[in-house]
Parts: sequence; structure tokens; C-alpha cells
Amino acid sequence: MISYSVIICTYNPAPGIFKKCLAAITRAAENDKPLEVIIVDNNSSVPLIKEDYINEFLRKNGNARVVREEKQGLTQARLRGIKESKGQLLIFIDDDNIIDSQFFSAAVKVAREYPFIGAFSGQVLLEYDEEPPLWTKKYWGMLVHRELTGNYWSNIMFNNDSMPCGAGLCITREVADYYYHLHESGKRNFYLDRSKGSLLSGGDNDLAMCACDIGKGMGLFKDLTLNHHIPQNRFTLDYLSKLAHGIYYSFAVLQYLRTGKIIDEETFTNRMKHLVRINFLKKCDRVIQAACRRGLEDAREMLKKNYLK
Repeated sequence: MISYSVIICTYNPAPGIFKKCLAAITRAAENDKPLEVIIVDNNSSVPLIKEDYINEFLRKNGNARVVREEKQGLTQARLRGIKESKGQLLIFIDDDNIIDSQFFSAAVKVAREYPFIGAFSGQVLLEYDEEPPLWTKKYWGMLVHRELTGNYWSNIMFNNDSMPCGAGLCITREVADYYYHLHESGKRNFYLDRSKGSLLSGGDNDLAMCACDIGKGMGLFKDLTLNHHIPQNRFTLDYLSKLAHGIYYSFAVLQYLRTGKIIDEETFTNRMKHLVRINFLKKCDRVIQAACRRGLEDAREMLKKNYLK
């Protein structure tokens, strides 16, 4: 029997969506009961323990509790969740994730049948209140949309075909302890997760790749499914361009810090090819492509300033 802990890291959650998230966790727990459910309140303006709907969830789930982490940022919240948890498997659920009723059962099955996998996640389908503009569909991957037709795994870092995402991320205790030690020992002196208004997004990749660091693999499994609720303001050009900048910035920094290589060095030829290509795109595509490029450029400048002196 594999024991598992459910960890929900949250900061000022939207009550209506978080209620749906917690209700889905309650339903899934009826099919396979977790050892514990830990809600990490990452310094919300109103402490979550004061919210009636949170206390109702705690009454329905006697193995659930709220801990408050006042150091701001998703990395700090995840580290607190790891420290507080006791399970052999850790399942991270975002506060806007609505998991399938068989999610926990499926996660435990993966952990049991694939003991060489240290980090994994599954399918993520977008949920929204109004039909988003058609042009945004090609960028849904940035919003963690992921549909799978099979299971995929490898022990290759930066392999997109097997890279788990933060929504529904499952990690073994060995991976969690290794990641925690990196931070506690000072070997991770950077944070690539979101904090308040930041749209950085490389922390979940770094955590997942810790599986490779200790000789295990990463994977994606189609039986793990959840819905990711996306508010309408995230289907706008302004938000998606900022998100693109954050993703490319995070990726470039993470690649350097893990491999020592600076991605996509600037050359006159590369710049001219980019300018020619971008002129054939629609306006929204040009804006987002330009944001991606700025993300890489800003990351290179930061790395040169702070790491390549």
C-alpha cells in the first residue's frame, strides 16, 4: 500500500473556484483516501482558516488541515508542504484544479506500477466561463492545456514529451526530500515559481527534473485527468504576451542553472531571420513572438549580470 499526501498551495484563492477544487478532492478521496490533505495558505490577505467554506471542508475531511506559510511565493509554499507531509507520494493540486473522481486512485496505480518514475502528471483540460477567442487556441499550451493519447516517460531532462506540469504534479518522497535539501542547503538560491504578480513558471519543471537527478524518470499518464479553470482575462493578448515572456525567461534561466549553457545566443543572422519571419504573422502572433524573444533576451542579460562576471 502506497501512502500519499495531497498538498494544495494557494494564495488569495477565488472562493467559487476553490470550493469546486475542494469538492472534487472530497469526491476523489471517497474512492481512495489520502493519508492527509494539507492546504498551504501562502500568506493570503484573509487567513483561510477564517473562511467558512474552508472549515466546512475540514469538517468533512478529518485528515485535512491548514498551515500558513508567510514567506511569499509558490516555491516557499511547496517547500512548506513537503516539510509538513508524511506520505510516500506527494500530489500537488492547484487551487483552480478540479480533479477527476478517480485521480487519486490513478496516481497511486502509476506509483505502484512504475516505481522507476519519480515525477509525473497527466491530462489537463481547460475549463472556462465563456468560449475564448479562437486565435488563443494555439497558445493554450501556455495555460497548461494537455491532452494525451498514451503514456510517456523518459529520464531525459528538458524533454517536453515527458515533462510533467505543476497542475496535478505527483512526486515520490525521494524526489521531494532531494528538492527540499537543495533549498535548505543553499544549492537552490533562485526561485522560478510565481509570487503575487509574477508570471515566472519554471519551478515545477525544476522540481520534476529532480527525479532525473536521483536516477529516476519523469512521465505523463493519460488516466490522470483534471480540469484547469481559466478566467476570461487570461484569454487576452495582454495576459498571454506577459505569460509568454515569463515562460521563456524562466526556461532560459533554468536551462543555464542546470546545464551552464545560455540558450539562443544573439547573432545578427538570428535577429534578421526573426524579423523576416515575424512580418508574416498576424498582429497577435507578432506580439506574443516578440514577448518570447524579450523573455530570452532579458534572461540572458540577467545571467550575464549576475552569473557571468
